[in-house]
Amino acid sequence: MYVGQQPPAATLKAALGNIHRDGHWWYKVLIGGALLTSIVGWSIAEGYQLESIENIQRGFPTPLPRWADWSTKLLIGFFGIIIDFFFFAFPCLLGAFGVLVVSLIMGIWIEGPLRQTITQVLAILVAGYVVLVWASSAGIVSKVLFVRDGGISAALETKLIRQGLRQPALTAYGPARLQTLPFYALALVVLALGWSVPLSGWIRLGVIWLGMSSFFYARLVVVQLYAAAVAELERRRFAEAHRR
Repeated sequence: MYVGQQPPAATLKAALGNIHRDGHWWYKVLIGGALLTSIVGWSIAEGYQLESIENIQRGFPTPLPRWADWSTKLLIGFFGIIIDFFFFAFPCLLGAFGVLVVSLIMGIWIEGPLRQTITQVLAILVAGYVVLVWASSAGIVSKVLFVRDGGISAALETKLIRQGLRQPALTAYGPARLQTLPFYALALVVLALGWSVPLSGWIRLGVIWLGMSSFFYARLVVVQLYAAAVAELERRRFAEAHRR
């Protein structure tokens, strides 16, 4: 629950307004994009996003933090990466390993189209899991809860996936996910251009930087919407519990 005077942005327009209210938003976003482009700075950029969630929960009128105290952002961002790894990377690695093992076994006992079909089915199951996690919003909700409660163990619970796919969470999180899709799509288009279009080295790097900056901007928008969605969902649960 937010403790300041400014409630979390419940609409896309409000979220964008909060970001653009900061006169330095553009270079803060570009710095975040540069860190994401460098790969090694990913944890710092992740820490910045988690710090922005904390500012939202505290009710700051402008949730964008200053680019300072980099070591703290690096440490906090490491926990954000752990959350992403838990919900996305680790299951995908297990699935890929399973596909590899099954493929090797089938290579000995099964030949022909049947082996290819079984491998494709297993790959589809792994991809389906990723889509379910994305649809449940478990990753970003987990980060909001981590920042609010300060405990990583409570944030790493698979029940968040089940809860996110059921009512009332589905209704609360769904609009936030759908509203930010165009921003992610724009980032993907820019990144695709940077990789596919024949460009000179520095120009290509600049386009990729802009693409990663667009992705970083989208993340700053989405954390605001989800902070508001989580707060609203808990308000409803609290009101329902008191009615009983």
